[in-house]
Amino acid sequence: MKSVIVILFHLFPFFVVAQEEKDSAKIAKNTFFIEGLGNGFWYSVNYDRILLYKNNTKITGRLGVSFLYKSILNSNDNIWAIPFEMNILMGKKHHFEFGLGITYSYGANSYGDYYGRIFNSSSLWLMPRIIGYRFQKRQGSFFIKAGIPVFIKIIELNKEYENDGRYKTSNIFPFLGIGLGYTLKNKKQ
Repeated sequence: MKSVIVILFHLFPFFVVAQEEKDSAKIAKNTFFIEGLGNGFWYSVNYDRILLYKNNTKITGRLGVSFLYKSILNSNDNIWAIPFEMNILMGKKHHFEFGLGITYSYGANSYGDYYGRIFNSSSLWLMPRIIGYRFQKRQGSFFIKAGIPVFIKIIELNKEYENDGRYKTSNIFPFLGIGLGYTLKNKKQ
């Protein structure tokens, strides 16, 4: 009898995982969206995937890219931004979203002309903390999100000039991001 209890005790996690996988197979996990004024600064094209799902809580990962050609901003540099983010979502289709990420930007000194020299380097690592709202149905379809990423500057490389007093350099600054896209429907439904 003891052996049966020990075997069932060791197999229990596999039953739980199998049930969780069965439930998560019903969920549309892949989302493509465009976000304006969020983690990619002016805009970003993003892929988001639900990594874990249990009850009404989801953990997602996001990777995006943003590119602005130098003539658009009258700049000397092309500007790249690559946002990466992990989020916790709470809710069924209307979600409270909380996340933490890393955004790498190259050519960031060009933003200074528009944001009061907030960025004064050509290579920059930022850590956005995100609080927001997300509408995403379990079975997939239209997707919308709005949030406030608050950026914390963590690494600045290749400074080309010092702050001369005319511009204020900040280490913490908020944005307001809005994303629109589509969650792909799961073929297994």
